[in-house]
Amino acid sequence: MISQRYAIFDMDGTLVDSMPYWRNILPEYLRRPIPDSYIQQIAAMNVTDSIALTVKTFNLSKTPDTIFNEICAIMHRHYINDVNLKNGVAEYLKHLSSNGVRMCVASASPGALITAVLEHFNLTDFFEFTCSTEDGFADKRNPDIYLFCAEKFQAFPHEVAVFEDSYSAIKTAAGANFPVIAVYDKTAEHHWQEIKQIAVKTKRDGFMIL
Repeated sequence: MISQRYAIFDMDGTLVDSMPYWRNILPEYLRRPIPDSYIQQIAAMNVTDSIALTVKTFNLSKTPDTIFNEICAIMHRHYINDVNLKNGVAEYLKHLSSNGVRMCVASASPGALITAVLEHFNLTDFFEFTCSTEDGFADKRNPDIYLFCAEKFQAFPHEVAVFEDSYSAIKTAAGANFPVIAVYDKTAEHHWQEIKQIAVKTKRDGFMIL
């Protein structure tokens, strides 16, 4: 159990085990191998910025809007057919809600996909609102999306727990004075030791109610 009365949850890699599909989305979409260095480069970007860079880098003929819609359609199928909740998520959210914790989702995924995932897993009612970096925020290397959520709650950053899996996002939130609970995801395994030094708590084996 957290001591804060407010909580911001990332979605991909935190609530749901979807990061492998996002990491493979460009090779799947383009039907060609993509260098790991490029995938790492765009990993912290929002979807719009990563697609714009991809159009330029690979000299694609389709418009960014077309590619955006086609990639979102692929991910939507993965969310519905292939992706699972992280262990214990539903029980943990129910526990927080029953103890009066007010919650939201802040994700780099587009808003329509956030809505689809929460509805698919029956999680919608746990969250007061959702927001996406696609809504005009910078990516999560900038704290503006977390600060927006805190303002919506009418709370100070130190009163709002942030649940994240990404090393860069964890650094950002902690740097803006949010207490961070790090959720283990294999895609960030190579940063786990650094993450443990930043986060106030870690959840390595699922969302145990402690």
